[in-house]
Amino acid sequence: MLEFKTLMKEVNEIGKSYEIPEGSMGAQRNIHLKSYSEIIAEIHRLQSEGYQKGGNWSLGQICSHLNYYMQGSLDGYGKKMLPWIVRVSFGNFVKKALMKTAIYKPGQMTDPDSVPGADSGESEEISKAIQSLQRLEKEDSPLHFSPLMGELSREEWNSIHINHANHHLSFLHPVQK
Repeated sequence: MLEFKTLMKEVNEIGKSYEIPEGSMGAQRNIHLKSYSEIIAEIHRLQSEGYQKGGNWSLGQICSHLNYYMQGSLDGYGKKMLPWIVRVSFGNFVKKALMKTAIYKPGQMTDPDSVPGADSGESEEISKAIQSLQRLEKEDSPLHFSPLMGELSREEWNSIHINHANHHLSFLHPVQK
């Protein structure tokens, strides 16, 4: 079995990962959203009442990033899966970690295609994310594979998407009125 460092090198060489610079993340708040409708309500609350950033991304950028993964699970990523050795070893490790907790360690790898650019059309990015959240909540058709983790059940995807949203939204602190 390949060592973790060897696997990471292989993943990086394939060009499918992006490491967020160490120390670029700020304080996270404790949030425990449990459903897509709770995520939608939190996004609306942050949008209407305002927020302070505890990290680098705005609400629009977070919604863009979350939507990349939600849209991929709904409609397909349009990418090949990573080599089976990466999916079986590293992909299974990632899947277990993503399903286990709602607060991920800052600075984890992510697909470079999911990293948002500068804020352009925050309202549009929020709308797109909310549409994907509503689709995930209402549709019950099978979801598409993950290029890293392979086939996932709807329940696994739901857990991953909800935990992912909790992680990123935890960096936005509602303005106290």
